[in-house]
Amino acid sequence: MYFRFRYFSPQLSNVVVNCLNPFFKVDCKSGRILNTDDFKYLARKLTHGILNKEMSHLKEDDSLQCNDCQNRNKRVH
Repeated sequence: MYFRFRYFSPQLSNVVVNCLNPFFKVDCKSGRILNTDDFKYLARKLTHGILNKEMSHLKEDDSLQCNDCQNRNKRVH
């Protein structure tokens, strides 16, 4: 189970960071993230929350992978 987590985590964190990047830019009108520490905290918190939820729904023989459907769902949340 740990190996699945270790390989899935970087993929998921990339998706989360890509979703948060527009809020970190200077020209963001609403919901702007002001500093790097807040950005890192949010990215880490969201990644761990999504990972915990995915791991709770995982069966023993399932594998974790980032697909387009999951990416769209994470962008919505």
